[in-house]
Amino acid sequence: MDIITKLSQVLEQRKKAEPNYSYVKKLYDKGTEEILKKVEEETFELINATREQH
Repeated sequence: MDIITKLSQVLEQRKKAEPNYSYVKKLYDKGTEEILKKVEEETFELINATREQH
C-alpha cells in the first residue's frame, strides 16, 4: 500500500470519529478553508525546518 492510500484511509477513519477525540474531524467540520489553513501552516513549518538543516 502506498503512502497516499494509507493517508487517505486514516483521514476517512478520523473524519468519522467524534470531534472530542479527533482533531481531523474538527477540521472537517470547520470546512475547506480551515483545512487549507492547517495545510499551509504545516507546509511552512516543514520548509523552515528543512532550511534550518542546510
